[in-house]
Amino acid sequence: MKIQKVCSIKECGKPSINHGWCSKHYGRYKRNGNPLLLKQKIKKVCIIEGCTSVSNSLKMCIKHYARYRRTGDPLAIKVRSNSIQESEGARFCTKCKLWKLVDYFYKDSGGWKRGVCISCVNIMQKANWVTRSAESKASRHGYWVQYKYGISITIYKELFTLQNGACAICKQVCNSGRRLAVDHDHKTGEVRGLLCSRCNKALERLDKVPGWAQSAENYLVSQSSP
Repeated sequence: MKIQKVCSIKECGKPSINHGWCSKHYGRYKRNGNPLLLKQKIKKVCIIEGCTSVSNSLKMCIKHYARYRRTGDPLAIKVRSNSIQESEGARFCTKCKLWKLVDYFYKDSGGWKRGVCISCVNIMQKANWVTRSAESKASRHGYWVQYKYGISITIYKELFTLQNGACAICKQVCNSGRRLAVDHDHKTGEVRGLLCSRCNKALERLDKVPGWAQSAENYLVSQSSP
């Protein structure tokens, strides 16, 4: 019967694996050179001279790292000159460069106050929304032109440039901000040009209602004063 050897350390009692020690004491021996020496936790302090706080990021404590993020210098101190700055709970907005009370700052997911005030956040969000909205509208228009008329947005822009941005019939530039409509032959599907909304609707009326133009002309003549 094989006898199980135990760790040579007194009162351990665990099976030995190497040099007469168990895995725990052998690991301590390999790390520290002594099977009884516990792992020493070295407390890292801030690299700023004279600071004894525990280091957090970039080997600096929370206070000096915050100064470094805010001004680029971990030794820079806030200069407070007005009543808001001297009051309790003031914060500096990195966008508008103004001191404001902490109530004018949103909190992030971690519960910390953001470095940009609510007013600047709203302005930036609105600007981003306008940019994304314009890009989304342009993308949807390109997809619709390709799907409905079988032409790419590049061909649409070439037609627009060729017509100098004006309607192919009335020769007027649309100042309302609406895009020129694509005019096409309803029988063959061939694209003929770009029209304003009024001319496009009138032309659609001519195609769908035979004799509409003559009837309209007769109506105007009959209603004109002698």
